Amino acid sequence: MNELRFAIFDTETTGFEPGHVLQVAVVVARFDGTIEHQWSSYVKRRFWKPGHLGAYHVHGITRRTLRGGIPIDEVLTTFEQQCAGAIPVAHNASFDVRFLRAEAERVGRPLALDPVLCTLTMSRALDAARKRSHKLVDLAQHYGVADIPTHDALADSRTTAAILPHLLAAAGVNGAADLAPYLV
Repeated sequence: MNELRFAIFDTETTGFEPGHVLQVAVVVARFDGTIEHQWSSYVKRRFWKPGHLGAYHVHGITRRTLRGGIPIDEVLTTFEQQCAGAIPVAHNASFDVRFLRAEAERVGRPLALDPVLCTLTMSRALDAARKRSHKLVDLAQHYGVADIPTHDALADSRTTAAILPHLLAAAGVNGAADLAPYLV
């Protein structure tokens, strides 16, 4: 199991329906949660239409912040490089993957990202009676993780990386084959 590496990623977006990705982050960690590497970037666009940054009150990302980012095609290329050789992981993976695929389609390129381990799916499976919340912030508190998510892609990726070993242990994961029920 120690040879398994995970590329835990998160996005900050313009909303709930695939619009645009504002920030992408990847934290590469080992099975025990040890972080090997982390990367984050804002997405620089040629222009943003007024009001198209989504819920600023949630993510706090401004046009000025995005000007320091890199173009989406470069973000996607670097994202794929960061995930190479590791098992991709996200909390509520289908949400993030939908946005990333929409961005890849918009720039006319494929996105190498299958399958993805979903910590939300795993957490829900471990709590079949649904006795607790499976929001990332609540899982962090449940597992005693000090990094509380802040709607920043890097902070949320780090939090997910910290809860992942707890979920893997609770699910009795002993190898990559045991991850199958939690892949999306």
